[in-house]
Amino acid sequence: MTKTIKDQKETEDTLNVILKEEQEETTEKNNITRTNEAIKTGVIGIIGNLILFILKLGTSFLSGSIAILSEGIDNLIDCISSITAVIGFYASEVEGEKTHPYGHGRMEYISGLFISIIIMSTGILLMKKSITNLIDPVKPDIIPLLFIVSIISIIIKLGLVLYTKNKNKSIESSALNANIKNYSSDILATSATLISFIISPFTTLPVDGILGLIISIIIFYSGIPAFSENIILLIGKGANEEDEKKIESIIMKYPIFDKLKDFEVHDYGPEHKIAIIQISLKESFDNKELKDDINKIKNEIKNKFKFEPYIYVDVDEIIKIKEKTYLI
Repeated sequence: MTKTIKDQKETEDTLNVILKEEQEETTEKNNITRTNEAIKTGVIGIIGNLILFILKLGTSFLSGSIAILSEGIDNLIDCISSITAVIGFYASEVEGEKTHPYGHGRMEYISGLFISIIIMSTGILLMKKSITNLIDPVKPDIIPLLFIVSIISIIIKLGLVLYTKNKNKSIESSALNANIKNYSSDILATSATLISFIISPFTTLPVDGILGLIISIIIFYSGIPAFSENIILLIGKGANEEDEKKIESIIMKYPIFDKLKDFEVHDYGPEHKIAIIQISLKESFDNKELKDDINKIKNEIKNKFKFEPYIYVDVDEIIKIKEKTYLI
């Protein structure tokens, strides 16, 4: 009996050492490259949209086009959205403290949510202006500059979509994802505007107001997916079934483990996700083997997934197995 109690104490001490070592070995990922790339992408978005805003604002004054003015305002909002994204990236890198021990990574999700709200609000405002133009139409002067600015806009926006998409493959930012969707909708909107300039001289319909309304609806709906995505991330997105199956397959490669009992993911930002993993043991095991296998599993999970794993076995379960072993 004394030997059983001694072994129980030894098992508990071993488990405590395992958990302590896991916590000590868990260090924050190096986010410098990711943050710099994200900020750089945001700054390029600011510059591109600012250029387009100035071009379209000037063209609108010269031609009186509501559609091109709507696009110009949208580009200004895009510029503000990119600034918001950059601020979000900076804020998310602030180290954790007593009030927020897990850091400020969710600031990136908040900036993505704010961007989506700005996008939808812009769509509503432009919708109102376009409806007014439909009720009291003002026919714009179709000047060559309208075509030139529209073509330049499509080229710049296409470049921003391709560049941001390429960068976001590694960054995986919800804020940049919101911008990608917005840029894509801008290309469609500008293409529609360009078509309106072509057909406007041949019809008495208020094409400018109609296209302005279409553009505003496109802008509004482009913000909805980003809004939904960031709300889900802020509320807390649980572990998905696919990840759970992959982790279970990693665990089951080691013969001393019986099954994956529980799997939870806590998201504190794109670069700070914690996985709590509880595993069940088979009838017999060696303390050293348990420690070594847990470390191997932890390292494999860290390499394959973007979260820090905390792996544990129920102490009571270990004690029961040990007692059963001694009874035999």
